[in-house]
Amino acid sequence: ARILAINKGSKGNPGELAGYICYDDRNILGTIEANSRNGIYGQFTGIADDAITLKKMPAAYKQEVKIGTATILCSTDGEVKEYDAEIRKIDLNHEDTNKSFVIKVTDKELLEATGGIVQGLSGSPVIQNGKIIGAVTHVFVQDASSGYGIFIENMLKNRIKCGSFHIAFQKMNAYNGLQYDGNAERAIGVWKSISGRLSDI
Repeated sequence: ARILAINKGSKGNPGELAGYICYDDRNILGTIEANSRNGIYGQFTGIADDAITLKKMPAAYKQEVKIGTATILCSTDGEVKEYDAEIRKIDLNHEDTNKSFVIKVTDKELLEATGGIVQGLSGSPVIQNGKIIGAVTHVFVQDASSGYGIFIENMLKNRIKCGSFHIAFQKMNAYNGLQYDGNAERAIGVWKSISGRLSDI
């Protein structure tokens, strides 16, 4: 993707990153297996010119997340950078897993560029004590410097769930003519409606 402009966020006016995605075979990074409310899941295969560098990082359990300093990884100009932030509130059992903790951007450079969290930064990894603890999910409309995040633990659990959907629906394609399109939200409804027949798969 290429970022063309930044619409800076302010109180009552969430900002956004404006850009476009280059749909070209040379830019294929992998395959998407599920598109759910907790994220997109699939297999990363990389690209020929190795333009993307990867870094292994341990994942934290949600009980390891603490109130205090953290950082987020994001790109506003084509280069991924690490910016200072703070975890302000933690809810280990929020009914909406996308709102498990409150994060506030404190980095002057990012605040100057974007106003804090803007649309387009969703999915930005949140790091604390050398571990990935989750990702940014929402911006507060009345405070653009702050927003919600989801625990990486919940994201990984959801990946397993989506993987189960994917496998089961592939089998069901031949069993009763259904086809799983990778959308876990839609799959849940179909799954429930035919759950009585899953034991046969």
